[in-house]
Amino acid sequence: MQGGDKEKAEFWRKKLSAVAPNDPRLQALNSSGAAPSVSKSLLAQARQLAAKGDFTQAAAAYQAVFNGKTPIDNLANEYYLTLAGSPAGRAEAISGLKQRLALQPNDTQTRVVLGKVLTYQESTRREGIDMLASMAPGNNEADQALKQALLWLAPQPSDKALYDAYQQRHPADKAVAAYYQQTMAGSAKGAGFSELNKGDLDSAKSQFAAILASNPNDGDALAGMGFAAMRSGDFSQAESYLTQAAKQGGPQSAQWSSLAQDAAFYANLEKAKQAANAGQLDEALALTAPMSNATGDKGNAVTLFRADVARKKGDFPAAEQMYRGLLTQNPQNNDAKLGLYYLLQQQRDKAPQAAQMLQTIPDNLRPKVQQPVVGVNVDPLRKQAELAMQNNDPQRAMMLLQQALEKQPSNPWIRLDMARILNKQGQELQAQTLISPLMQMGASPDSLYAAALFASERNDWLNVSTLMARIPAARQNSSMQALAASAAANQQRAAAENYLRQGNTTAAATILRQLAQKPPTDPAALGGWQKI
Repeated sequence: MQGGDKEKAEFWRKKLSAVAPNDPRLQALNSSGAAPSVSKSLLAQARQLAAKGDFTQAAAAYQAVFNGKTPIDNLANEYYLTLAGSPAGRAEAISGLKQRLALQPNDTQTRVVLGKVLTYQESTRREGIDMLASMAPGNNEADQALKQALLWLAPQPSDKALYDAYQQRHPADKAVAAYYQQTMAGSAKGAGFSELNKGDLDSAKSQFAAILASNPNDGDALAGMGFAAMRSGDFSQAESYLTQAAKQGGPQSAQWSSLAQDAAFYANLEKAKQAANAGQLDEALALTAPMSNATGDKGNAVTLFRADVARKKGDFPAAEQMYRGLLTQNPQNNDAKLGLYYLLQQQRDKAPQAAQMLQTIPDNLRPKVQQPVVGVNVDPLRKQAELAMQNNDPQRAMMLLQQALEKQPSNPWIRLDMARILNKQGQELQAQTLISPLMQMGASPDSLYAAALFASERNDWLNVSTLMARIPAARQNSSMQALAASAAANQQRAAAENYLRQGNTTAAATILRQLAQKPPTDPAALGGWQKI
């Protein structure tokens, strides 16, 4: 029929029509038998429009060639391929091609075109890939269409065989294999950091380890392993991973280098703690002597440790000097208060001072044998401060909150109220100084949550995740869980933005797809990642 034997085609058309007038193959025979000679100029115009990517106009031009939407048989595949170039025409193209293939099951060209068209949209892409993959080894057109489809696909680990098969046929073409590896690495990283933020350290390490097995120099995966090691208290291993991560370069290398130094510090402090636990108190003090000039949180940690060791040694004057030095820097250092309380309690002549110190320690941190002291209600002062802020009087608000803090020094919400006012006035250092006591070792869940809220308002999502991870899951309420989820989403968004800056759109898209499957419920976090 397609060879031009119109008389034979007409004979079989009439014969089939007489025997089976409803046979669907009559459509193809009628189309072929009635096909007029086509206008070469119209056909050239249709093909020119298709080449330019104007698929809607091109489809209309093809329809003008054959006077309607039913294509001439020898132009059908060409027409449907063009029609599918526009999303609006894709369903009609797929339907038409499937009908042709049903009429002519052995028509390889129609099968190739249908496979191509199916890969144009995500909902049918895998169906098209399966069709093309079955023909690719012996059909170059199907093979090339399969390559493009594999580069469009959001692959899963189970798709490895597809990518391996293409690589075996084209060992010099590295693009497809590289795309699969990068996408899998991006997906594993996103999953790893998500597990890390949820506190599932074993699952997180498994994800990062899988990446490093194929790419030992992946900075993100090395950093992830470092964070997991730090969370589990293995500071030596954390230092090693973070140092390797920093050596890979990139926009986060300076942060990783700084964290590696912190991990090294705490690794040395851990060695000193092990010595102290073994009764080697002099060795513990010797190991921490070079660290005693540290400042900030690290300085507080080493000073507190040395004070505890001095107390255990019986060097009460040295221990008291260090405890009181810590409290001078931060009157709300509960660990220093506890240490000083135990020190004073050990000295019979200082029992009244020990009792006074005990009253300054939050109820949940006091020795269980002691009875808690009933607190003072500071909510009225906080409400007055809120009203003062509404009246644009921050000075009065701060005065009221200071009164509240004097009545309840351990109340984290007063500190958060004050820090927010200071931060709004541009006094970030003073605000952070107020919040810092809430982040100390042994801090209550409410204190950690308040500190995390303040960090979230400054978009410090890494700090938010770190603080929330310190609150046991069993003690997290729904608001805490929501903040932890928001922090995880924002960290993933930051990772996606980082990949985009690096030009790695594949890894960024993988992270964004994961976010889209379970988007954050917090409006600010949701708006942040939808802007990418």
